Amino acid sequence: MAVKNFAKALAYTDRQIVKLGIENGRAWVHNFWLNQTPQGQAVRDAGTYGAEVDHAADDNFFINVVVSDCQRFVYGDEGDEAMGVPAQPATEREVDGLLGPMTFTRMTTWLEYALDVVEEDTLIEQVPEMTAGDFIVFNGERIAVPGVEIVSLDEVGGLDLAVGAKKKWKKRKGYSPWPKGHDILDLAGKHEKWARLLGFVHWDAGWSAAGAYKALIRRGLGSTCGVERPRKSDGKVIAYQWLDPGKFYGWHGSSANPRSLWSFDLTCAVYAKYAAKYKTLCGIDRPLLKISSRETLGKGNVFLGMYKDQIITMLRILKALSQHTGLPYHWPLKPDGKFQGRNYKRLFKDDFHGVAEHRHLPSTTKWDCRGLFAQICVLLLTDPALMAEFPEFVAAHDLQNTKTWGPWLAKAEKHWQWTEVWG
Repeated sequence: MAVKNFAKALAYTDRQIVKLGIENGRAWVHNFWLNQTPQGQAVRDAGTYGAEVDHAADDNFFINVVVSDCQRFVYGDEGDEAMGVPAQPATEREVDGLLGPMTFTRMTTWLEYALDVVEEDTLIEQVPEMTAGDFIVFNGERIAVPGVEIVSLDEVGGLDLAVGAKKKWKKRKGYSPWPKGHDILDLAGKHEKWARLLGFVHWDAGWSAAGAYKALIRRGLGSTCGVERPRKSDGKVIAYQWLDPGKFYGWHGSSANPRSLWSFDLTCAVYAKYAAKYKTLCGIDRPLLKISSRETLGKGNVFLGMYKDQIITMLRILKALSQHTGLPYHWPLKPDGKFQGRNYKRLFKDDFHGVAEHRHLPSTTKWDCRGLFAQICVLLLTDPALMAEFPEFVAAHDLQNTKTWGPWLAKAEKHWQWTEVWG
């Protein structure tokens, strides 16, 4: 289908190719089309018109076929997955033939995502040279986190985002310093704008913490910590600290950025179609969850949850942070005691200082990390040792109330598949 305003699309696209600094110009876009989109791959394999880079000089072909197919792809299901947003087909408005900053960002994000999928299938199995300790770094000080393995900023194999971002960007991008002249502990939980929340949680919609780190830097974003999937060789979950939260906050969730002391990216490609791939990569079945945006068990589509040790690693880091800062590590609740679902309108207005998820932002369309709170509850309810390890979470959410949580747990077991818990 031809674009509605061909002359406008042609002029705009050629202008933006120069403005965006796309190396090799039309040839780069043509190469993306030829090797990434189904339509381009079909032409490449058949050797029909469009297979040669010289064909990109054909204005009509370039706009109505190459650019349009690229937009149809990067704004479609697979492009949405790479961006970490709910998958849906591209709309007519998105396939307009105008290749600008948004389309280019989608294209480069897809390439990064595709590279991660191809190259990182065995990355963490190679066990790169690294030193993992049982501590995090807060304002240069080591804070003990018993029972976890964390590759910190200055350790061998560490991924320091502040260093990596400076190599990519001339100006600081992806993170910011806390207000000058203030110890962040003096502000934490006491200021409307700064460090109201102990933690903020995302899933990375990818395959590894290393891939998430690269994607954040390339996109000019930042987060404090990435938590890996289990290694197939030994089942270990490794966390990587990317920023020192005593000095910087990452750019990860718009209005939540300066209000979050610590932010997580938990490795999870989220869509159920990747379940078999995770079994191959990790040797462990990934949990299959069915729970709605309002936390109703058995409602909504089936999707992938977090592995047990990813959740435990996250909780232990949060507990250590809580003890160091005085901020709580429970999740937001409604006045009636029920869990707060997506779009918590008063997230930064109520007296809440615990842990929020990306979907809690007042106006977001994001849905990470649906099911995470429920998974935490399942783990603690089925393991007395974990129940004893995290007493504040247990008390805040009344997990010892068997009258409430007993039937709920039975329903979770009925609707979910989580072999690490129920076999």
